[in-house]
Amino acid sequence: MIHLIYNLIFRLAKFSMKKGGSIAVECHDCGIRYALNRYEPAISFGGKTLRSEFPWHVALYRKYHTDESPDYICGGSILHPKVILTAAHCIYNETYSAIENATFSVIAGKYYVSWKRKDPGEQRFEVLKIKFPETYVGFTNRYAEDIALLELNAPINITSAIMPVCIDWNSKYLVEQLSTIGTIVGWGLTENNTVSDELLMANLEYIDFIKCRDRISEGFSFFITSDKFCAGVDNGTAVEHGDSGGGLTFPRNTTNNKEQYYLYGIVSVKDVSRNNIAAFTDIRKHLPWLNKTLLSITEPWLFEKSCPPFSPNSFSLEQCNLNGTSVDCNSGAKLGTKARLHCKSSYYTGSPFKLYTEAECSAGLKWLPLPESCLDCGKRYRFNRIQPLVKFKQRTVSEYPWHVALYDKGKRLDDLSAICGGTIIHPKAVITAAHCVYLDKLQNETKYLVAAGKYRINSKEQELGEQWFQVKKIYTTDTYKGQILHYKDDIAILELNATIKLSDYIMPVCMDWGGKLDLYKNPLVLGTAPGWGFTEDEKLSLELRTSKLTYADVSHCLTMVPGGFRRYFQEDKFCSIAREGSIPDKGDSGGSLTFPYYNKETREELNYLYGIVSVKPRDSDDIIAFTNVTYHLKWIKTVLLNIINNSGS
Repeated sequence: MIHLIYNLIFRLAKFSMKKGGSIAVECHDCGIRYALNRYEPAISFGGKTLRSEFPWHVALYRKYHTDESPDYICGGSILHPKVILTAAHCIYNETYSAIENATFSVIAGKYYVSWKRKDPGEQRFEVLKIKFPETYVGFTNRYAEDIALLELNAPINITSAIMPVCIDWNSKYLVEQLSTIGTIVGWGLTENNTVSDELLMANLEYIDFIKCRDRISEGFSFFITSDKFCAGVDNGTAVEHGDSGGGLTFPRNTTNNKEQYYLYGIVSVKDVSRNNIAAFTDIRKHLPWLNKTLLSITEPWLFEKSCPPFSPNSFSLEQCNLNGTSVDCNSGAKLGTKARLHCKSSYYTGSPFKLYTEAECSAGLKWLPLPESCLDCGKRYRFNRIQPLVKFKQRTVSEYPWHVALYDKGKRLDDLSAICGGTIIHPKAVITAAHCVYLDKLQNETKYLVAAGKYRINSKEQELGEQWFQVKKIYTTDTYKGQILHYKDDIAILELNATIKLSDYIMPVCMDWGGKLDLYKNPLVLGTAPGWGFTEDEKLSLELRTSKLTYADVSHCLTMVPGGFRRYFQEDKFCSIAREGSIPDKGDSGGSLTFPYYNKETREELNYLYGIVSVKPRDSDDIIAFTNVTYHLKWIKTVLLNIINNSGS
């Protein structure tokens, strides 16, 4: 059977009328290698392809100025005569979180990568429009959804030397049922660290999501999102810079014994510390988006008005109904369809009052309210030399994305003083110690600024993606009176003047809203307290440091502290003993003490907030009293509800 590809996605084809009223369907082959050879080389070790051997592969070029030749940046695959499939990071500007302000061009039928060297039969096109998932934000979200479609200014003339790749639109063929060895081609860096002038190929072994995360470094596994799989071998074969956007294809023999190549992955990111494994965007995870977006480009008059399927992987679809009847939302939904979603176990709603979130397919073809309430929480940021296979620069960010710095403005804006730490518990709320904002009385909120995403405490040293906020309102308990009552109820919530933009390096801590985990009570588990507190030199640490502590029963701690300090162990306090690093000190007040919880379902470590740095004996190097967050859960919920209602979130 000839695979229908030209204008044929599921039920769509290009029709023309023949004499007598019959309908002709225009069809094209897909995924047939133009000339087979016996090479099995690695891209980074110089093996060549034959001219037009992989007729679906194209070269993507970028030009910033009219007086210069375009530069080769990425590969891509022909999906349709007017549409190229590539990686989103090839056309995305990380700094401005938008499409690169440049002119993009595509050449099909290319063997020599040089723009100035023309190949026989090559076809050149301008990129008219670029489409990529709304949820793609590059590095900020671990390069999840790294997929893009490029609409060309004219249709490609399909020949045996230039044709689309095959797509398994109906998910009939599992990769495991095909050959587990896929083929990747590209003009990436060779072993000499130069871009190959001629098109090279490599054969790579498919590695599924679970096996990949078990085989790679911890830092790289952070970037293996649920829409990725891995591929690689141990003989030196590797994808390199310049291979981004190219397709990983797998062969399938048809009934007429014709071998066709199906596209399953798009080159996305790799671990530079290990040269043999790379991560690929799994297009099977994006078939609904691909189908819908392709239809909107190729045949907009056939495009049925409906809301897109849910693509974020932070929540699970519980049920959908239309006019009281249960319907399937996985491939999109008609206007008026209502969906109920609940957060997966690695996420939470951002509110202790919501067990699920609801959305309706509105007239604007969007789900409203947008299902954004499922938030990542408590995941340490473990960046480890991971890069997309295009230009990249290192970033310095905090490993504890929930930790913030609290500054006193002083008399001038350029005279900021770091006074305390704090913890993000909601996109508009930070929790800290009451004594940070209460001297003899509660201070005016206009005195303070909050900085999220800080690693270096100096306010003038900016981190990538750091965010600054004014304090809109300060909440403390009615019973807090500072030292008069021995710092009982030493807890405060700061409502921010704007919403924090969440990312992998700025996110809320996890909250044990039910108070059921009680992770902090295990004396064998180390808790972590980050901060910029005083060092042995009696100066604030310039970079974020951590202390490792364990829970201790108050009765035990009472025997280890001076008699005058025992009054500070109020009923809302628990005691911790320093085990690794220095104990939190002046400047660490208000910071968090979190304890880890291993989520077996997602194989991720989540960190839950149980303590807020409160007071310590002046001469003690290992004992400290923390305000017990679990004790104050009811009050925290009340304040958060007030903030949520005021902001409408």
